[in-house]
Formats: sequence, C-alpha cells, structure tokens
Amino acid sequence: MPRRGKNKDGKSAMIHALVHVENIAIELSWDILMRFDETKYSLPIEFFDDWVRIAGEEAKHYSLLK
Repeated sequence: MPRRGKNKDGKSAMIHALVHVENIAIELSWDILMRFDETKYSLPIEFFDDWVRIAGEEAKHYSLLK
C-alpha cells in the first residue's frame, strides 16, 4: 500500500481514517451494551456505566476530528 504523503491530501486521508476509527469505537461500545443485556447476564451496573462513559469519550474524540 502506498504511503501517505505529507501534503494536504495525506493529512486529509489520515484524519478521515481516524474519524472512521472513532466511529467504529462508538459503535462497538453501544454494541457491547446491547449484547450484554442486564436481564440476561448478572453484570454490575458499573459495567454498563463504564461503557456509556467510553462511548461518550469516543464521541468527543469523533467531534474533535470533524
């Protein structure tokens, strides 16, 4: 795969890739929350609180890149 250049297009491509990474991180956080339903699994509420916090942090990173 060719390396990204140091020109404007290379920087844009890198930011675009980072936006995708952050978007996937947000989706995975919510996916974990949906898969581990508290009625089916005996997980502490802190488990869910942590994943909601993580999704929020990833959303913040996403918004900083837009």
